[in-house]
Amino acid sequence: IIKPVHDLNIVRHSVDRALERAKLIEEHQRYQSHLEFEVGRQTQMLREQNESITRTASEEKVLGMISQFALKPLSMEHFIGDVVDILLDEIEWLDVLAKGVVHLTTDRGHGEGLQMVVARNLDKAVMETCLQMSLGECLCGRAAQDGGFIYKSHVDEDHTVQYEGMQDHGHY
Repeated sequence: IIKPVHDLNIVRHSVDRALERAKLIEEHQRYQSHLEFEVGRQTQMLREQNESITRTASEEKVLGMISQFALKPLSMEHFIGDVVDILLDEIEWLDVLAKGVVHLTTDRGHGEGLQMVVARNLDKAVMETCLQMSLGECLCGRAAQDGGFIYKSHVDEDHTVQYEGMQDHGHY
């Protein structure tokens, strides 16, 4: 059906209103996109702050637990064992296997070897192989010999002590 136009002002007014409506819709869409972006940004910022607060609370809890152990009359081995248990069990953000070993140098640091003093959740083969080690042997012996820190995310050629069935793992 075609209707004859008698007054061009009516057509002009209708077109102007349609253009104004289209402009408002476009502005609304831009504003909505901006709001969605800002909500996403603020949500990410709050998530990061929450993670930071949670991590700080966890660190303070762990430090408090370690401080309590330090006040008790414990042997060095027992104290280290308690600290290892805390590291393995209490720090949720620390992404490690719940396994660990600590060696101390023999003869109060003047010896030529390492003695395992703490072991948690280790395979029998590790317990036997790593009970006593020479300075410079494998990663633990090298770290003790150099007086430094060695990090490995996977077993590689520097991990000289190996046994059948050993799973890939990292070292700190």
